Amino acid sequence: MLPTSIEDDLYTLSLRSRKIIFSHETALFLNNLSERTPFRHSVTIPSNSRLSKETLKQCKCYYIRPELHKLGLTYRKTTFGHIVSCYNSERTICDLLRSQSRCDSETVLAALKNFAAHPNKDLNLLVQYARQLRVFNQLTPYMEVLL
Repeated sequence: MLPTSIEDDLYTLSLRSRKIIFSHETALFLNNLSERTPFRHSVTIPSNSRLSKETLKQCKCYYIRPELHKLGLTYRKTTFGHIVSCYNSERTICDLLRSQSRCDSETVLAALKNFAAHPNKDLNLLVQYARQLRVFNQLTPYMEVLL
């Protein structure tokens, strides 16, 4: 990197491992469900993988069973125009519900409200993912109120 250029930390982080998929708060930002850039990026990797200590210092890492790792995988442009892997909106909502104890409750509620108002939401896909990720019972009360 040139000293005069600005670092695209999402892109740089994604280059460290092909198994990194941006999730949670970072995926909210990439999917335009949040205006805030997270202070610390969130990534998900398969539970049978590991990241280097240096990478772990730079991000919040979540682990998932390998068969669910690529569920909802999509690609988005960063602010600097690089393409990175992240989860789609529906998967991101399910991940936030799965990890409510590690996420800010205001972030979760704002994400659910933004998702409900989003014109391109896919409720059928959301329900499918919620069942696969075992958060359907947590999701239902929120969606009943918001929709």
